[in-house]
Amino acid sequence: MADEKRIKEALEINSRWSGSADQLWARISPRLRPKGPWRQQRQFWLGTAAAALLILAFFLKAVQSPLPPPAEPEENPQLRSFSALPEEEALLRAPGETIEFTLQVFPAPEGQQLGPPLLAITRLEEDQEPFLVEEIILDLEILGEVSGEAASFTLALQAPGRAGFYHYRAQGSFQQDGIVYNLQGAMEVEVQED
Repeated sequence: MADEKRIKEALEINSRWSGSADQLWARISPRLRPKGPWRQQRQFWLGTAAAALLILAFFLKAVQSPLPPPAEPEENPQLRSFSALPEEEALLRAPGETIEFTLQVFPAPEGQQLGPPLLAITRLEEDQEPFLVEEIILDLEILGEVSGEAASFTLALQAPGRAGFYHYRAQGSFQQDGIVYNLQGAMEVEVQED
């Protein structure tokens, strides 16, 4: 306990202040850093300014960089199965007469599904909806060997026996020697009785 008593006496002697609390505060307060809101602290504004400069630099780089040059068209563009065929004038034929129908065959894009090669003959009448007269699955033996490039083949067909306007349309796909080919063709025929 003697130690405790000496500690108490030492604390009392060394902690006595002869002045007032106001004098002590006046002497200490200038040395203290003023506490303000967190947004007024210097570190916050420095970090925000650095982030803003980075974002600004990114946007300026994005705006000032030139656009990549447009892609050059292919030298030999492939026909696609959805391409439109040019409209031709209707052929005039007598009932039962021979019609030469041209088919275009070309390699299909990768991953295309096979669909049966069909020839659809549709009758077109004024003031009525077109209706399907005949649908034929084409025999691929008539095409022979396809070389792997685009080609044209001609089929000999017989004109319908009834007078009127007819639309012939062939489309589909087939596989030969591991290559998938698209097949398409279209034409208008007007059958007139003599």
